[in-house]
Amino acid sequence: MKLKILIAFSVYALIACAQKPIIWDNPNASQQQLNRDNGECTQSAQIYTPPRVTPQPEGQMVSGRYVAPSWSQQLAATLGNTPGGYSTNQNMYVGCMQSRGYMPRQAR
Repeated sequence: MKLKILIAFSVYALIACAQKPIIWDNPNASQQQLNRDNGECTQSAQIYTPPRVTPQPEGQMVSGRYVAPSWSQQLAATLGNTPGGYSTNQNMYVGCMQSRGYMPRQAR
């Protein structure tokens, strides 16, 4: 079982590393214009995801005794937390660049 997981992870890592970056072509734009458009499109495509905090489960009183939540309940609540923050919406970014006359292509 561990070998299957290791193989699957290795294949995924190789595929992820093999992806080539996207190059934006526009014959009418200078490098300075490309840099400016790239920055503006990146900024306009930023979306904010608020943090998600899952409250820790509370213990219960059973027959006059306190029973703490199980470790699996505590772990599930902790893993449900996300820090939040900004990320780039790729569809918005690509649309912005294309609306400015750039065409994407894969690097060789």
